[in-house]
Amino acid sequence: LSVQLDGYALSERVLVSAPQSDVDKDVLATTLPLHDAHAARLELTLHYELRFRSVQHVSLVAPCWVVNKTGLPLSVKQEGAAHGFQRDERDVVVEIVCENQRRSTLFHDFSADGLENDVGAFSDEMMNTRYHSLASVWLPAGWKWIDEGWSRHLDAHTDRDGWQYATTWTSGWAGAAAPLAHVRRRRWRRRRCRVAAVAAMSDEDLTKMSVGELRDVISAAGVSSSDCLEKSD
Repeated sequence: LSVQLDGYALSERVLVSAPQSDVDKDVLATTLPLHDAHAARLELTLHYELRFRSVQHVSLVAPCWVVNKTGLPLSVKQEGAAHGFQRDERDVVVEIVCENQRRSTLFHDFSADGLENDVGAFSDEMMNTRYHSLASVWLPAGWKWIDEGWSRHLDAHTDRDGWQYATTWTSGWAGAAAPLAHVRRRRWRRRRCRVAAVAAMSDEDLTKMSVGELRDVISAAGVSSSDCLEKSD
């Protein structure tokens, strides 16, 4: 038996039928993996039932799968889960995490004390997901960090250390601490790459990347530049 679903490549062939005397010898497949264009794995489970003492009934079961035909980006998240999956994400994504601090009055220092029950010492930009530290930021399966570590985001709207200040978490952010500024955040950036993306990249995708970006993506996939030169020869 082999299976092909919309959005997935044809699966490998597995054995689902054998003489009755061999059924108890674990010769029949119990799972059947499928893979989409991003190498994401959907594992189907096979259930067997003997009917009328001679007919083997096979059922294919999957937890769920989603086929997006809207033409729009679609993000899927399991109920109660902290993270979602978006198959329309680019092959290289900049992950942004905010470091959050608060102070009681103008005469107190900023700190993360007490934020574990609020927005968290670290969070995403929307403050929906909290982290204990940068090291605890979740990396989705099938992805690998390109950058060795996190770097502070600095621009004209931050101070020299990358902090932005506001009166509350939902008010506008400024690059300087006003007397009524009771909270502040600092954005940290780190790039991640889809591991299976390098082999699937088109010439058009490659020409849009800078030399540094291309070198980083190749390194993240575990391939050296010399390997690429040898293969091209």
